[in-house]
Amino acid sequence: DALNDTVEMGIKKNYTLVGNLLTVTATAKMLVMEQGDFNIVALLTEDSIISAQYSQSGYIPLYNHMHLMRGTISDNAAWGYNLFSGTKMPGDSVVYTFLPYTLNGAWDVNNMHLIVYVYDSNPLSATYKEVIQVEEVKLN
Repeated sequence: DALNDTVEMGIKKNYTLVGNLLTVTATAKMLVMEQGDFNIVALLTEDSIISAQYSQSGYIPLYNHMHLMRGTISDNAAWGYNLFSGTKMPGDSVVYTFLPYTLNGAWDVNNMHLIVYVYDSNPLSATYKEVIQVEEVKLN
């Protein structure tokens, strides 16, 4: 479900397990007129990581961690990159291709997800840092 009805996001993912190279291309299609500054961020998460965890009830030696963030694909930019500045009309699309990312060989690609989101990056905006759309896909 969309956070609101302004941007439709499609994620095209290409990756090869040989060398663990992941290439991500995201397309954002405007559903209404958008004006301002918007950044795009891509990150990786991994599920089913068994490791110790402390909780209010005590120590859990074999805790099942879910949605563990492994890193950003945003070309080493935690806040992502400018997707567009200015005005986009309904039906306009913006495509962003991230630099190829090498997955750590110790990660289990079968338990990984790619998350791409677009947010308002204008510090003068009333909706500064508000995510306007997000998509998540399983890597394998």
